[in-house]
Amino acid sequence: MDMVRILNKKVVGVYAGFVLLFVLAPLLSIVFVSVSDARFISFPWNEGFSLRWYAEIPNQEAFLDGAVNSVKLAALTALVAVVIGTLASLAVVRSKFPGRNLVVLLGSSPLFVPEVLFGLALLLALSKWQVGTPLFQILIGHVVITLPFTLRVATAALTDFNLDQENAARNLGASKLQAFFLVTFPQIRSGVVAAAVMAFIVSFDNIALSLFIAGPAFELLPVALYAYALNSFDGIAAATSVLMIGVSLVAIVVLDRTVGLDKLFGGAAD
Repeated sequence: MDMVRILNKKVVGVYAGFVLLFVLAPLLSIVFVSVSDARFISFPWNEGFSLRWYAEIPNQEAFLDGAVNSVKLAALTALVAVVIGTLASLAVVRSKFPGRNLVVLLGSSPLFVPEVLFGLALLLALSKWQVGTPLFQILIGHVVITLPFTLRVATAALTDFNLDQENAARNLGASKLQAFFLVTFPQIRSGVVAAAVMAFIVSFDNIALSLFIAGPAFELLPVALYAYALNSFDGIAAATSVLMIGVSLVAIVVLDRTVGLDKLFGGAAD
């Protein structure tokens, strides 16, 4: 019996290793290409080590403008998505009303709709109605695709909160807003921060939706990078991609240190 258990652990370990290799191999190949001295992209890596492609990034005006726009958009998206997601989760967790499950389903629906399909639909709608500025139009799409994450995380945080504490504050004379911001919010703040970080990462790295609705008036870094990679075969695109991956990794590390990924995803899965 022990032999079977040991064998099963080894099989699972080997399988997990192959899955991890399958996931990480493309990322590692980009890292190798970004530090290769080769004039054009080549793999396997058969040239010397060089940081020349990283030094070329500041000369790419489209990348710099796109990076600034992407950070602005991701920050706005995180803010709006967190506010909407938190308000929606308050209604879902604390109230029982007709259509409650429908709200949860609609809030999660962007996860089940292909982004290409959603991007095309949003493009057709925006081209017909011409709503707002280019930034506002892109913001609509990014808020929609990040809302499932903020809603899920905020709901998990509120589910663990003891409502009696807020009721006690109300009994002592606090208003609803005072009770929420002075009692409830400090205890769910880590969940709100986690939701904001997740929304920022999803928005910052998004390409499928942005290709449809991000135009030259407000170009984003992933779109500029994609356009460059279509016509150029040097390592600048790889170096820029590594920096983008680095931004996401830093955000994930901060999230793990402040909230804890096991607590975050464990709570969301309950």
